[in-house]
Amino acid sequence: RLNDLNKGYQICEQIKKAIDLYQQQTGKRIVIISTTDYTHYGPGYGQNNAQNLSANEEYARVNDKSILQSILSNNPEQLLQTQQITQNSMCGLWPSLIIMILSRLLNDNKGQWNLLSYNVSSEVMKRGKDVCGFASLIYSNT
Repeated sequence: RLNDLNKGYQICEQIKKAIDLYQQQTGKRIVIISTTDYTHYGPGYGQNNAQNLSANEEYARVNDKSILQSILSNNPEQLLQTQQITQNSMCGLWPSLIIMILSRLLNDNKGQWNLLSYNVSSEVMKRGKDVCGFASLIYSNT
């Protein structure tokens, strides 16, 4: 996996060059958006022993906490390691890693991730005992 992460850095270096060239030619700023969801838990996701909705919501929150802390630390290696250890069922591990690497490269490591919101899907729409964690984060270099 570390070898894959090195490839991620190489890809992001190429993307950074393209973005730098675009900005030099146009003078425009860019915004990069990435999305993922986090823990999936409940009978619909294969956890037939899932207890009840409130216990499943708590499971998602606890399971997502270390993943979100890794993102907020702005350390892609830590995110990869945390996901491997916890086996968090986030769908977008690699998009998250790439956006973290790219954000650091584009801002000379001057910036940080901030958590805007975290919710469990059942807080928005109940679907039996199934839950999924969602977070909104923003990278700021100011």
